[in-house]
Amino acid sequence: MNQKQLDQLLIEDVSPQFYRHYASLFQHYFSLDNQGTYRTLDKAGHCLFQLVMHIDRQEDNFEDNTGVCLDLQLESILILSELFSTDHAFWQDFRHAQSLFAKRQLLEKRCHSYPSLKNYRFLAQSRAGLATVALHALKHLDSSTSGLKGLERSHTLFIEAFQLYDDCCDFREDAINGQFNWAIYRYRLHYEQELDAAHFFSSVLFNELMLQVIDLIKNAQSLVHAMGDSHYLTMLNEFKASVKRTLAN
Repeated sequence: MNQKQLDQLLIEDVSPQFYRHYASLFQHYFSLDNQGTYRTLDKAGHCLFQLVMHIDRQEDNFEDNTGVCLDLQLESILILSELFSTDHAFWQDFRHAQSLFAKRQLLEKRCHSYPSLKNYRFLAQSRAGLATVALHALKHLDSSTSGLKGLERSHTLFIEAFQLYDDCCDFREDAINGQFNWAIYRYRLHYEQELDAAHFFSSVLFNELMLQVIDLIKNAQSLVHAMGDSHYLTMLNEFKASVKRTLAN
């Protein structure tokens, strides 16, 4: 894939807009004056998000996306190299994020064998491992930031909320693909019948899980609320509103 094709791939992405501007979500919490830095991190994050999406498609549908995945990974590293030298401490965090993401299949097997909320949370963090790169980068670029632990904990809760919401929405697809899904696991515990997506979406269990998603979002909001309004808080509010609309329907 040449540069023009890669750029076109990113332009044609129809995923939620915040994936294109992930680092900028946290701009309020950092003191970087150069807006170009956020744009650079946004583009690198967008490449990493697309990388995750193409890996998921390859694993779920047995598509050979290896070439595209390698191009996206290389592009993200080249973009990040504009901000960090090869010996910068940031790359240790970057490798940790890569390692966390690489463990997702092992953690999924563990969830299949030993399903527990603790293991599920580990799996959720692993699947979103590359989403932490933006915060790692900003932390290294602005070491004076206060309240970062609260922001990082909030982001962890957002990831868990998003994964649980995704599991509920993907009930039917994950049942077909055999992917570990917390909603499917809970369904099998609650109901003595074959998996039935229509029944799940009209069930008390579905309402319960969606309310858990809302509680996680609220907890994520509470950890950063005192730090003032931000694009991140706006995104959390929009996410919560979307969940409530899904629940109402």
